[in-house]
Amino acid sequence: MKYFLISAIALMSFAGHSQIDKNKIATTQKFDEVLTYVNKLYVDDVDQEQLTDAAIVALLEKLDPHSTFISKEEVNQANERINGNFVGIGIRFQILKDTLMVVSTIPGGPSEKLGLQAGDKIIKIENETVAGVGLKNSGVRDRLLGDRGTKVKVEV
Repeated sequence: MKYFLISAIALMSFAGHSQIDKNKIATTQKFDEVLTYVNKLYVDDVDQEQLTDAAIVALLEKLDPHSTFISKEEVNQANERINGNFVGIGIRFQILKDTLMVVSTIPGGPSEKLGLQAGDKIIKIENETVAGVGLKNSGVRDRLLGDRGTKVKVEV
């Protein structure tokens, strides 16, 4: 009797695992099939990497407002700036629903000294609207990082 119970549990466990793998494979095949059809049949040439990145971004947006995709290029740019001599305005930020939000200010940094606070929404940088325009992390870095002593105007 014990042998039968253990065998049944093992079989159910294997069957459940097999079902998960089948679902994963089916989903992957579906995406690959759509991408193949678009590549072959769409009237214009498409950039498959760009389409795949857009699909990943859309997938992560469905999870929650904190999940985001950062491309390899954006990571490399961030690392270059971190390892270089650039400084920023002293904030940690997040782009939430197409709005640049201050997560926190860096203690002793320029933003803290000027009264910027967590939850503040930055709507303009150097008189350029940055809210609701599809701003990316790299765009924020391009606008807010510079040589020490550089001034930048932000509107909250």
